[in-house]
Amino acid sequence: MSTPMNPGGEPAPEGSGSTEPPESGYGAQSPYAAPPAGQPAPMDAPYAQPSGPQPSGQPPYGQPPYGQPPYGQPPYGQSQYPPSPYGQPQYGQPPYGPQFGAAGHTPEALTGLVDIPGQGPVKLATTGQRVLARVADFVIVGVVIVILLAVGLGSLAGSSDANGNPGSIGIASFLSTLLLILVVALAYEVVLVAIRGATLGKQLVGIKVVRSADGAIPGWGPSLVRWVVPAAASFICGLLELVVYSSFLFDSTGRMQGWHDKAAGTLVVSSR
Repeated sequence: MSTPMNPGGEPAPEGSGSTEPPESGYGAQSPYAAPPAGQPAPMDAPYAQPSGPQPSGQPPYGQPPYGQPPYGQPPYGQSQYPPSPYGQPQYGQPPYGPQFGAAGHTPEALTGLVDIPGQGPVKLATTGQRVLARVADFVIVGVVIVILLAVGLGSLAGSSDANGNPGSIGIASFLSTLLLILVVALAYEVVLVAIRGATLGKQLVGIKVVRSADGAIPGWGPSLVRWVVPAAASFICGLLELVVYSSFLFDSTGRMQGWHDKAAGTLVVSSR
């Protein structure tokens, strides 16, 4: 066996010679052999953490790049639930279309507020306030009408002859009384709403009528239209007038407008 020599011709120190890797075969240690006792088993290469420093700006191994959702999650801003068939809303989403609450009102009515251009959110008059105002107006106007009718009937009876036939003066007086009753009802509802936005009954409970376009006092035109609609209904049928005044209960737009309000373009709101 020859001694290894350095390039200068001197003997190389023991152990400095080149070593050859052990040959594979029987007796060679397998990379898959169990580790010595007391040492943990190495992780498989595909799942082991890479050694050495990570490149700058790169997230840790096994984590998604910055700004990306975790693996298995949908991109940000997209629902994790699959699209619902047949046009149904997804879980957690509100149903399509307007939502109706008590008495067919939309949430706008349930909140008691309505948006008027230039005014912002305005509190609507409640059902109780509108009913009380109508009852108060009926009592006030009713008392005046009863008084006028009593005067007209008395004049009619005083002009009657011995056979009980009314005279021409009595008939003319009674017809004048009926005309005066119409004028009083017209003036009470139309004039007060046109000038002040509220009848005496509405003022008592704290509500008023305004234009839905800008929240201003209605004026003569809308006030007249608002009175004519229920008045015309009363000539057809007495109960139909009551239906017109109660029609705000059936308004599904959430603005609580009766048919006379829709025709006149008005809203009834709280003045307090």
